Amino acid sequence: MQESTQTSQDSTQEPTVAQKIISFFATFPRYPGAEKGSGGVLRPEFDDATYIFHTEDNLASVASKFEKELLPTENFTRPKPISDEANFKTYEVSNSTGSETNYLYLIFKDNKTAIYLEKENYTLAQLIKEQTEERKNQLLGGFILAGIEQIKPQYKLDNFNPANDFDRLEEKEKFKAQKFDLKKAKKTTADNPISEEKLISSLEDQLKLFNFDSLSLEGKYGTSTVYKAKQGTSATYLVLAPAKDDQGKPITVIILSEEKPS
Repeated sequence: MQESTQTSQDSTQEPTVAQKIISFFATFPRYPGAEKGSGGVLRPEFDDATYIFHTEDNLASVASKFEKELLPTENFTRPKPISDEANFKTYEVSNSTGSETNYLYLIFKDNKTAIYLEKENYTLAQLIKEQTEERKNQLLGGFILAGIEQIKPQYKLDNFNPANDFDRLEEKEKFKAQKFDLKKAKKTTADNPISEEKLISSLEDQLKLFNFDSLSLEGKYGTSTVYKAKQGTSATYLVLAPAKDDQGKPITVIILSEEKPS
């Protein structure tokens, strides 16, 4: 009876966790009539972003709409101007609780205004000239971590501490490469065992909220199992690595890798 009550409590808490972590981009106001993608204002790589739109309205009109009509709302505060140029405006935007802050970019080029929401604060030169691949990978990883955070209470997942837990990996030598993000890894607990299939299925359900494809099995990396997480044309990898807890009981560690382990 207690187990059922706990499950019920966790289930009712999940929307709150999801709202805090993943709803910012999904619920942020959208400019009326704007179309998906940058419309050629930014490079094609940006069109994979979760929130990027374009309109033929000029920059001043778009800025005025966000400042005077679209924001603030019940869920978001008034935008705070960060930069103001003839063809480029940046706003700091926060949710109503102040627990999350992102940046809204308005970029005008070739009679179009691109509307781009991003987690980091960049200059126009950085957006135009710098490579976006690293930022895309970081964003993908952030979505996956948000998905893991969503299922964490249900399956009693715990943080992986590289200093204390690394030696408990079954094949620790395989995870010394820089491509493995051990600081953000999570682990199952022996007292709450979960099958690999159930873990992947539950995480897959969460990632679909971010328009990810189904997680695809990519094969083995030693004794670990590798899955590909794909969103649009971008992809990253999940490695489910066998390990032992401090009592010597079997657990699984969920490790992110920007490259396919081989």
